[in-house]
Amino acid sequence: VEKEMKRRHSTGDSWTVMIYMSASSLEKDYKRAGEVLKNMAYDLPENINVIIETGACKSWSIDGVDADKTQDFIVQKNGTRKIYESDKANMGSAKTYSKFLTRSIDAYPAEKYISVIWGDGGGPIGGVAHDITNGNDSLTPNELKEALESVDTKLDIIAFDANMSASLEIASAVAPYADYMVASEDIMPITGLDYNGLIEYISENPSSSAAQVSQVICDGVKD
Repeated sequence: VEKEMKRRHSTGDSWTVMIYMSASSLEKDYKRAGEVLKNMAYDLPENINVIIETGACKSWSIDGVDADKTQDFIVQKNGTRKIYESDKANMGSAKTYSKFLTRSIDAYPAEKYISVIWGDGGGPIGGVAHDITNGNDSLTPNELKEALESVDTKLDIIAFDANMSASLEIASAVAPYADYMVASEDIMPITGLDYNGLIEYISENPSSSAAQVSQVICDGVKD
């Protein structure tokens, strides 16, 4: 059993960051998901939780992730610790995304919530979070709406670490369920969002507004 690391004391607002990592071709072709996970090691204060769900890939470039399972990990100072595991689920399904959000919010309640959808993006037609192990299924705008509608808690920020997600259709689908949306209307750089910058910022400035944190996410993307 992986050991839970002691956290440092904190003051200020609490945040739960939920990263829905549909690894798909980004892991298969570029080993990008494994790279992001490998760098997820932060000495977080007690009021900041970062949860990652993994799936949608036949094999991983990093030890500790089982391609035959859907797994949730929490970030701590020595890396990620597994906190949940189930039979492999379709990451392109509204039900899988909804269950991840609900499970994370129930286990790590906070004053502010960020959901990041990580994976392949194809705009309003192609959807987001493609799952190559399930016929390249993806979350369409309607499925995003369905998933978020089923979650009792409104998000402060929903961010897309995926291509072409800043469409009117996607924005309209998620608008009732999040105060801010961060997304690109173009191709995202392979480096994606700057998770180090985001996590450090909310750890050091936990009472920042969702608007300020959204700006930090935008500023962290490198061309």
